[in-house]
Amino acid sequence: MEILTLSPDQILPPLVPMRDGMDEEALRELTASVAQHGLIQPIVVTREGDRYRLVAGSRRLAACRAVGLVEIPAVLEAHDDEAQLRAMVEENLHREQPTPLDEARVFAVLQEALGKSVMEIAGIVHKSREYVQARLRILHGPEDVREALRDGEINLSVALELERCTHDEDRAFLLSHAVSGGATSLMVRRWVQEAEMRRRQVPQGAAVGPDVVAAVQPGPIMITCEWHRGQVLMDASLSFRVCGDCFAFLGKLRDQVEKEAAGEPGQG
Repeated sequence: MEILTLSPDQILPPLVPMRDGMDEEALRELTASVAQHGLIQPIVVTREGDRYRLVAGSRRLAACRAVGLVEIPAVLEAHDDEAQLRAMVEENLHREQPTPLDEARVFAVLQEALGKSVMEIAGIVHKSREYVQARLRILHGPEDVREALRDGEINLSVALELERCTHDEDRAFLLSHAVSGGATSLMVRRWVQEAEMRRRQVPQGAAVGPDVVAAVQPGPIMITCEWHRGQVLMDASLSFRVCGDCFAFLGKLRDQVEKEAAGEPGQG
């Protein structure tokens, strides 16, 4: 291991960027720290010709550049491409609170660049196969769903349900409704199922296009109320978040109300 002092202009970007962007607040805090104390933990680079490829420390490098440092301490390590990718994966997996998309990019590098299977990735990161598959689904899924997840407008469970919607027009409408009114994954699953049912009503051989969408959805979008099981306007529906136990309780309460309304004896 060799410690170098490099100019920012000598440092090339990493082989594979694993994040869409950086947490602006965290970057501001790091920049303030670098301005006050200098860079305490050096970045990691590998030699590439007469320059150096960044292996670990993207945020640290960005903070140094923001402060205007002309010399940056760096640890020089000998890495081939695979070793660079493994080092980058290791760094990204051990960051605090990585988002599902951050994790997905790491998994994608393991899968696409290093040829790892989903089961092998699950073993490397100590997660279940389903955990890895869910994040890869979102990474390779519709861009609008991915962006809403990235921006914190929906959570991963809702994103996974929306990803199942196979028609762009339906998904865009359901996504906008989930973002504006809030929604649980169970609600979105029902919405997607009902949208698919409406799509199946299209006559066989009909061309796909705006006219088909109009035929499938001739009027306002209706959904099934989770309480009374009747059809209501989607735009008139409400959503609220409850835990699984409370949701089960509400279901039992609804059934009891229906029994009493039908004249059946209550449970006391």
